[in-house]
Amino acid sequence: MSTSKNVLVIGGHGRVALRTLPLLTKAGHNVEALIRKPEYEADIVALGARPRIAEMLDFDDAAWDELLRDKDVVIWAAGNGGRNGVDQTYAIDRDAAIASIDAATRAASKPRYLMVSFATSFVHPIDEEDPFHHYVLAKRATDEHLQGTSLDYAIVGPGLLTDEDAPAGMQRFNPNNGVPESTETSRELVAQVLAHLVDVEQLPEERFIAFKDGQDPVASL
Repeated sequence: MSTSKNVLVIGGHGRVALRTLPLLTKAGHNVEALIRKPEYEADIVALGARPRIAEMLDFDDAAWDELLRDKDVVIWAAGNGGRNGVDQTYAIDRDAAIASIDAATRAASKPRYLMVSFATSFVHPIDEEDPFHHYVLAKRATDEHLQGTSLDYAIVGPGLLTDEDAPAGMQRFNPNNGVPESTETSRELVAQVLAHLVDVEQLPEERFIAFKDGQDPVASL
């Protein structure tokens, strides 16, 4: 069994997070999930995690520092995804995410930071007519910011997310060398990858992990 760690999941009621929480708690980790709405609290408790109800868009540096205090691992699983307008996209997917990264760099515990992004974050063409134009810009800025820190980090880059059952394994690919015809990626697989990266002593040398459903065991990372 892995050593118990204090894990913070930001965006704790998202579809990836809800699949990740039970994997972490069953592994014996002490998990806190940041959520926005009180009505989500029972779901978090049922998965064995501790809910923290707060609006991160209202956080100043001190609030971020308090949230990350004594954390061994931080998982960013939040995201507006372009759903609620351009301002919200930048406020959440760029500004709040970067604020959490900066808090991690200040934290005495020096937590490992796992960012949920997407496989083509760095190679997606930024066409202003693309409905995801601003989301791509926000995520790319955040990923680049994380890469510029001294944190022990990994950027988890799944392909097209689905709610299908977890496949037999994963298939990594390098977006710089082209993208597979199908990039479908089960959210359950993303959760398995995150749980694995929480547990491993050393993160993969390649810190941007682009992957899709496949046959390779997650433990091969």
